[in-house]
Amino acid sequence: MRSVKHINEEDFNIVIRRNGVILSAPHATKQIRDGKVKKCETKTKYIADKVAKKTNSCCIYKTMCLGDDANYDDYSYYREKCAKVIKEHNIKFLLDVHGMSAEREEDICIGIANGKNINGREDILENIIRRFRKNKFENVSVDVPFSSSGNNCVSSYIHDKCDIVTFQIEVNYKYLSSVYPEYDLMRVVSAFKDVVEYLKRVLNRGQI
Repeated sequence: MRSVKHINEEDFNIVIRRNGVILSAPHATKQIRDGKVKKCETKTKYIADKVAKKTNSCCIYKTMCLGDDANYDDYSYYREKCAKVIKEHNIKFLLDVHGMSAEREEDICIGIANGKNINGREDILENIIRRFRKNKFENVSVDVPFSSSGNNCVSSYIHDKCDIVTFQIEVNYKYLSSVYPEYDLMRVVSAFKDVVEYLKRVLNRGQI
């Protein structure tokens, strides 16, 4: 039987499994940024949780808003706890899942803070891009329009605190919301699953 540990904090949950990958969804609920309400990012919690289950990976996701934005505020207990779990369980990769406007031309945007967050592992980046394209997400961009370079972004914060390879992955809303004809949530889940399975192989081969 697989060993699974659930940690339920006041406004977020963590699920720990025996794998060196963690998926994060800090905008799974609405956020408050500079006094303004921002809508939750549709289905990001579902993606993080579903893919983590399918790949025996860890995940962390927001469950309610306490007037905060875990991907923006100067201090975030969500980020702090995520870093603690990563260090305690020797996690080597973080995928921070977000949704972007359906008006964007990109299908997927991978934020790597102008290369800082991947520690020179362009080979891993290229393999991730290849897996999204294999799942028919043709327009995959890097750092455009979202680079995840802000110090308080989950992926940049975790990289800097834990020195692991991190990616912020933005998915176009047209694939996440059923109001759009392109809606295909299961294809998104399949693509993320392929990415995580690839990262697991990297770890199993001792290539990081």
